[in-house]
Amino acid sequence: MGSNPASRATSLNSLTDSAHPAPKQPDGVVPSIGRALLVAGVLLGLIVWRGLALEQAGLSLHFDEAQYWVWSSRLDWGYYSKPPVIALIYRQISHLFGDEAWIVRSASGVIYALTAGVVGLIARDSFGPRCAIPSALVFATIPGIAVSGGFLTTDAPLVLCWSIALWALQRACSRHGHLGYWCLLGIATGIGLMSKYTMGAMALSTLGWLFVTPERRAHLYRSGPWCALVIAVLLFSPNLVWNAQHGFPTLGHTQEISQLDRAGLHPLRLIEFALGQWVVGGPLLIIFGFLCLFGAFGNFRISAPHTTQAGQSDADALSLHKWFAFPLLLIACVEATLSRAQPNWALPAYVSLTILLVTAILRQRGWRTLASAFALNIAILAGFVHWPILRYAIGLPAGAKGDLFARFYGWPDFAHRLRDKLDPDMLLVNDERSSLALLAYELRLPMNRIASWNPEGRRADHWSRFRDLSTVARAQTDSATPQRYLIVSATLDPTELLNSFEQVVAQADDPGPGCEACAKPWKVWIAQGFREYQSGRSHITQPGPLP
Repeated sequence: MGSNPASRATSLNSLTDSAHPAPKQPDGVVPSIGRALLVAGVLLGLIVWRGLALEQAGLSLHFDEAQYWVWSSRLDWGYYSKPPVIALIYRQISHLFGDEAWIVRSASGVIYALTAGVVGLIARDSFGPRCAIPSALVFATIPGIAVSGGFLTTDAPLVLCWSIALWALQRACSRHGHLGYWCLLGIATGIGLMSKYTMGAMALSTLGWLFVTPERRAHLYRSGPWCALVIAVLLFSPNLVWNAQHGFPTLGHTQEISQLDRAGLHPLRLIEFALGQWVVGGPLLIIFGFLCLFGAFGNFRISAPHTTQAGQSDADALSLHKWFAFPLLLIACVEATLSRAQPNWALPAYVSLTILLVTAILRQRGWRTLASAFALNIAILAGFVHWPILRYAIGLPAGAKGDLFARFYGWPDFAHRLRDKLDPDMLLVNDERSSLALLAYELRLPMNRIASWNPEGRRADHWSRFRDLSTVARAQTDSATPQRYLIVSATLDPTELLNSFEQVVAQADDPGPGCEACAKPWKVWIAQGFREYQSGRSHITQPGPLP
């Protein structure tokens, strides 16, 4: 697409003199209102398309999303597995717009659209206006972001805060920088840490980038970075205090899911993680981008640097984005090699990585190559959101093994059948965290209306640690009327209830959500008078007819 093999062989010094040179234009030119509206229209179109397609598929929330919704009914400075920002987001969305699944998913899309806008600003300040709009649009459509935009998880506020912090740092160190940008860096970092601890990598990358040259190192002798640090620590400190008061459950959970206490050498897991990143970043974008990146950015043409209005040269921009992309990817690769790493653990790195890859492709290969990568990203998103159509085309039944959405089906109907049995004075009891969260969401039960059946005394999730049935029941011993419970489980042995309640009334079995992964019939009981796990003896009444 333009350059011959000889020119590509010398591309180590050709980023600014590529076969497809950027149009000459002043870096101070802000994209026109028309272009800005075009980007906003594309991002809005993605939100609407993805939201309508997933809503038409009849999907419930993911169990993590359902859990965050339940958390939002009791705001706190922390929760077992996550800091508190995600619960606050769910609380505000539910209060302002409602808590239907499509509303929740649309909110996630809006957050990622805002992030894409910030990515465009960073790209403009890094490599000029020509790279701003392509970087924003490509970022919004890489599979890791486009798919995540259909689910409101902690990654959404994390990546938004990461991008804002990076833009603030870039501006703070520019010739137009001032203390306000350092304060914004501290605010974004603190809120990011209160969203997900992965934000801690921002501090490591910032220190590394500031240390590499004497010019940037000079910032450390000024007040700006230390103001940012103080602000971030102050914002994060309530979660640290909450963890200290509760035995550091969130930090313990983070260590547990990383499995570093069982570390070994797992090269196949590293390969699996690398393949996951290839998909997360967009297959063609990763292939073409890295081919161009290692050619175009290998030896930068420092003699005639391209400088943006923000005062950042190509070399400075390259250094910035290397420090905010590759260290986090490297950390995740080490985790994958030693224990395990999920593909989304390095998601913030794609803020910088997308800008680098888009810029390299534009300057080395041109618009057609970038357009092909963009088109494949859209095709992958279409395959995901319209999976029910593809599933039908290949003859795969809904909920069967191999169905991507198998665990999303059936929960609203299941909850509807249980609603007639759940009186307002009852607590819902279940022995598995995801089922308890999903049923609580579908029945719209706040946290004080649920309890975890936990005779083993495990502390493996928020419910077993903070909503153990034994603890909940002891807190209600002053009530003159025995507490009643609706107990629902696909795995609980009925004999386990014999010694725990004054009375248990077995209900008719329920098919549950109906997916193949949940194919066992679900047992349903109404019980009252909880004693303690394995104490006394209760009377079980046999089930009556279906209501």
